[in-house]
Amino acid sequence: MRSQDGSRQARQEVPPPGVSRAERNDHLTESHGAQRPRRTHERQHRRVLAHAQSTSGGGQRRCAAGDSESAVAGLRRRTREAGRPVQLTLEFRPELPGGFPVARLMLETEEVFGTPAEELARAEELAAAADVAIVVVGTTETIESEGIDRPTLALPDGQEELVRRVLAADPRTVVIVNSGGPVVLPWPSEAPATLLTWFPQQFGAVLADVLSGATEPGGRMPTTWAAAEADVPVWQVEPVDGRLDYAEGIHVGYREWLRRAAAGGPAPAVPFGHGLGYSGWEIADPALAAGSDEQAVVAVEVTNVGQRGGKHVVQAYVSRTAASAFDRPVCWLMGHAVVRAQPGETVTARLESAHPPR
Repeated sequence: MRSQDGSRQARQEVPPPGVSRAERNDHLTESHGAQRPRRTHERQHRRVLAHAQSTSGGGQRRCAAGDSESAVAGLRRRTREAGRPVQLTLEFRPELPGGFPVARLMLETEEVFGTPAEELARAEELAAAADVAIVVVGTTETIESEGIDRPTLALPDGQEELVRRVLAADPRTVVIVNSGGPVVLPWPSEAPATLLTWFPQQFGAVLADVLSGATEPGGRMPTTWAAAEADVPVWQVEPVDGRLDYAEGIHVGYREWLRRAAAGGPAPAVPFGHGLGYSGWEIADPALAAGSDEQAVVAVEVTNVGQRGGKHVVQAYVSRTAASAFDRPVCWLMGHAVVRAQPGETVTARLESAHPPR
């Protein structure tokens, strides 16, 4: 904006009465994206209605921000009178760092959520009355992003308890974990089915297809997921004095899990390479189909012993059979191949390694 002498001045947005600038910015941070603002910000969320107008019959009501709760209550009373139109106007001018006009505003007629304790109890009741319960948990953009490091692998507060209480109420529970990376999963052995969805596009439609059986979940784990944070082999992920040591050497990822398991360490909740579909498979003994100093080819017959067609990912791991003067993993992935077969059909998978281990 410009002053009377024509010079440019920075525009300063003034928070509405009763709402501090910090409260409003904090609310905007929480409400950006697809998640509902936290309970601790709900009062600010209601008060941030800068101007609320209600028209009923021939009258009009105007309300400032600090008075918006009474305005909403008045609107609720008027909407109960059939045939009387109600008009609500919301004016909101966000002030965001960097000047980016990104915000989400919600107009709600009734409170949707109760307290966390009330919602957990309601989830238990719904699960107990259902033939099959479906629980969706996962990370959000506030704790998982390409631009930040996660301080923990735990699910957000309350989600683990939600899963456990629903499982206790209904043993026929499917747990959906929607995240872009590993989270701690202490309960997979208790759940009949766990589905990892990896932030898919058109989440609802995709999930419905997989749960209904129209589509088979055919992925395999690219990482190892722990049952407890204490089981994770590597936690030093930030440089110290400008240096980050990879003390595990060649034992990175699943190799370190295998080395620790061979020494009596904990097993992961979901190991690298794991994945199930809607069919069953039998894998015959592998055979070396071809070999040279530059390449090894392994062939193996795979039979679909299930009731429907499906896909299977055959994986070949190799290990040394004699002692070595060099440090070697317990075993490591040589190659993998995807096969598809109908019930009763046998197909041959060929797995190639461009650089066989020596």
